[in-house]
Amino acid sequence: MPNISPFIILRLPIVWQTICLLAVALLLTACDAPEVDSTVIQSRPVVKTVAAQVAIAPQLVLSGTIQAARQTPVSFQVGGRIDRRLVQAGDVVTPGQVLFTLDTRDLEQALTLAQAEVSAAQSSVKTMQDELQRSQSLSKSGFISQQALDRVEQITQESQTRLDAALARAQQARFALGYATLTAQDHGIVTETLAEVGQVVTPGLAVTQFAHAGPVDIEVFLPQGLKAPASGVVSIGDQRWQAALREVAGAADRASRTIRTRYTLLGQDMAPPIGSVAQLTITTGEPGQNVIRVPLGALDERGQGAQVWIVVDGFTQAVPVQVLSLSTETAQVQSTLAPGVPVIAMGTHLLQPGMVVRVQPSLAP
Repeated sequence: MPNISPFIILRLPIVWQTICLLAVALLLTACDAPEVDSTVIQSRPVVKTVAAQVAIAPQLVLSGTIQAARQTPVSFQVGGRIDRRLVQAGDVVTPGQVLFTLDTRDLEQALTLAQAEVSAAQSSVKTMQDELQRSQSLSKSGFISQQALDRVEQITQESQTRLDAALARAQQARFALGYATLTAQDHGIVTETLAEVGQVVTPGLAVTQFAHAGPVDIEVFLPQGLKAPASGVVSIGDQRWQAALREVAGAADRASRTIRTRYTLLGQDMAPPIGSVAQLTITTGEPGQNVIRVPLGALDERGQGAQVWIVVDGFTQAVPVQVLSLSTETAQVQSTLAPGVPVIAMGTHLLQPGMVVRVQPSLAP
């Protein structure tokens, strides 16, 4: 502090005395103020931000597979060893065309046994009917009691019941022998074969997948919480098809937390092949729903949903968002943020809530 003599100040005019005293007070205050440690400021992490852009009518592009609207697994109604496989994956089949056959030796033996039981039961019924006629004649003549006649009638009824059961078993064995030949029930295409010759199969075990001819769908998986729109556009290369929503799964997948959704392709003059990969473009929002566009690096996903980060009074803060669409560089999201709000553009995986950071000038949008 400079050495100023008080006598010099007193000799000055009153105005200059006041100015000098104020200057001395300011100098004393400056000397007593603590110095800011510049190393503390320099140690704060640096983040770069970019202003969120407004995005009108966001679109979501999803990859999916083309599948038949009606697709069923085909299986035998009886068990046995596969004797022949007459189709390959990709074959187009017609109603009544044979797909697989089983070894029928065991089924033929079962039918023979059932038919023998029928013959035995028929003989028993014939014998008991004759016995009933004789007993009725004897009962009229008084040679046997009514109790004996009732017993013969009961045995005759039991033999008839055994015959009915044998006939049912024979019919069942006849059906089982017919089930050994697996045929197509509709026009369609074999999408996959799941069994080979010599393999022993059980009833109900799928041996092939069958896609019925007719409308085809694209199956996609929507992010949880996103309402499926009523229509979309399916594209494969330069080809385009309009698509209408057909069904939405009632629950989200436990692993991916996505919703299985199917759209039916319309105007299928040149329908895409079953199993091909296609793109579905859907409009996921309307103007005025506060949809913004942010850099792809601004998204942060930590198992609790997508979020972006902003800086409030020098501290980091996470803001949850709903991802509507992704491109190679940007993402369209829906959140409470307004267009123009600076969001941290990169390195979000390193951030924690409440971190003290330094913000560099915003990147160009």
